[in-house]
Amino acid sequence: MLLGCSSKPLIVRAVTTTQTEYVLPPMEMFSECLPPLEQVMTNADHLEYSLLLLSVIAKCNTDWLRLKKWREAHTND
Repeated sequence: MLLGCSSKPLIVRAVTTTQTEYVLPPMEMFSECLPPLEQVMTNADHLEYSLLLLSVIAKCNTDWLRLKKWREAHTND
């Protein structure tokens, strides 16, 4: 009743907060890559196969390490 007689109007303010929630990839995605198996017969085939394995492993491990670092950075949030 006393509020109706007040000379100052009642001001209502809404406060909105935003909270970020990270959805992390499952741990099953963090397994190391297995190289492809191929049949090699000659020394040239061995060289080509070795270069293929090195490139596949390097690319896979780069992606894997990037995901792992991202997950570790956001696990503590």
